[in-house]
Amino acid sequence: GFTNQLSIEWLVRKSGGEIGRAEPTPATALPRVTVNAAALLKRVVAFYAKTLMQDPRSAGGYGEASRAGLDYLKSRKLDDPTMLEVFQVGYCNGTLHTALPKSGDIIEGLKALGVLDKRGMEVLRGRVTVPIFDAVGNVSGLYARNVKPPACQGAGRCEKKDRHRYLAGPHRGVFNGAVAKTSQTLFITEAIFDAMALWQAGFRNGISLYGTDGWTADHEKLLRDNGTTEIYLALDNNDAGRKAIPRLRERVEKLVKAVHVIEWPEGVEDACDFFLSRSASDFETLLKQANPQTEQTCAATGGKSEVTSRPG
Repeated sequence: GFTNQLSIEWLVRKSGGEIGRAEPTPATALPRVTVNAAALLKRVVAFYAKTLMQDPRSAGGYGEASRAGLDYLKSRKLDDPTMLEVFQVGYCNGTLHTALPKSGDIIEGLKALGVLDKRGMEVLRGRVTVPIFDAVGNVSGLYARNVKPPACQGAGRCEKKDRHRYLAGPHRGVFNGAVAKTSQTLFITEAIFDAMALWQAGFRNGISLYGTDGWTADHEKLLRDNGTTEIYLALDNNDAGRKAIPRLRERVEKLVKAVHVIEWPEGVEDACDFFLSRSASDFETLLKQANPQTEQTCAATGGKSEVTSRPG
């Protein structure tokens, strides 16, 4: 774990009481507290979430940079306050160092996790951040989306590979995986933003891959452990997405009773793109097209909608 007194002071101060500290007594020295990687990532996630909503007038010169994250989400129509809070969406504007010690185990821990580079600079600066949780609810990773347009490299060619970034290391956890505990029907999207778009439209039972080749052992375990019975594949409407569907379908069919494929209208690339100009009712129409053998019911209760199936 990460252990030093600066680490303790920072974590206690930032945790709002979640991480406790024993009071020293005359007979004892200052206590030592072991902080694991999940706890450290949890604090980073909380800092980035606060940064996303930071008032430009009180951001110490970083207000406009902070606002870039929320402005970007608004441009994608992914700015529902409840959704942002539920998924702890944040923004990295490069100010994490203001809450960190100058050196020590916390700094080395953040470097090891990939939050900081070797020079101590934030790797995800200028990106919207979304945490990913493992099966027991610990933060296991961070997804980050560059809010700036891809850099063009002459002749109109733009580099897209830097749009999406994750922390270094193997992918662990499934975005919104906890929903599998309460819903036997799941949507599988190619990207986290697409699952967020579904959630915001009222379809709360969406999980995401790590891209077209991003099916992991954690995805398989999630479906097995929770008895998932039905899957709707909602991958991107492009060559990569279409090629990935047969491979993914073959894997998923071994785990569930029914697999359906959502076909996006012409000119629509993904779920996020779909809801820029269309409604939940329009999406229900796509569900009926994907699964004509059953009557689809989108039951709205308490502000939520979930897809259920019953024999026609």
